[in-house]
Amino acid sequence: MKPWLVVAACGLLSVVVTSCTDSAQGQPTSATSVTSDTSAGSTTTGSTTSRVLPPRPRDIDLTGIDPCDMLTKSQAREMEYDKGYQRPPQHDTNDVTGAPSCSFSSSTSGSGLLISPVTTEDASVWLTNPERETVNPPEKTTVDGFPALRIKPKPTDDLPNNCHLIIDVHDGQYIDIFVNNLSGEPAPASTYCTEADKVAGLAIETTGSR
Repeated sequence: MKPWLVVAACGLLSVVVTSCTDSAQGQPTSATSVTSDTSAGSTTTGSTTSRVLPPRPRDIDLTGIDPCDMLTKSQAREMEYDKGYQRPPQHDTNDVTGAPSCSFSSSTSGSGLLISPVTTEDASVWLTNPERETVNPPEKTTVDGFPALRIKPKPTDDLPNNCHLIIDVHDGQYIDIFVNNLSGEPAPASTYCTEADKVAGLAIETTGSR
């Protein structure tokens, strides 16, 4: 299987992980700060000799985290993921990394979320591994001060707009967020990136407070 293929939950066929055509339009919630490409700061964690991403404000260890616990029920309600607070979210597996994943979905917006705590590789693999083939180089951004990447692999004509976000939270670990359309007419790509940014901020809040 090509490395950019991800199996979406809820009985969907395999989908291609793509990101925003206009990635600058993702907007944070009041509790989430999202900025574009940044330079290294003065207070950091993580290695300092070979990092290809900006430094992190702190480390968040994802070891042993259940992906379905990365959003609380109140956070799922905030995101209108009724498959999350009214019905249990569904455990899954990330086909790219093999990491445990969890799917949430909203009958209101028609969007779906696949979230994974990846603990087997560094976020920088999306910048350095030629097997992670992308249309354009991943866009560097930040979420709540944590380095992040928007990924845009090869698109397909039959896949609606969606957004793929990687958040570097620890050496050799990252949060993988994929938001896409599950029903009806797809919204603009920026809509899914805005949703991914919000989810990222909430997941950082939850996993960082363990």
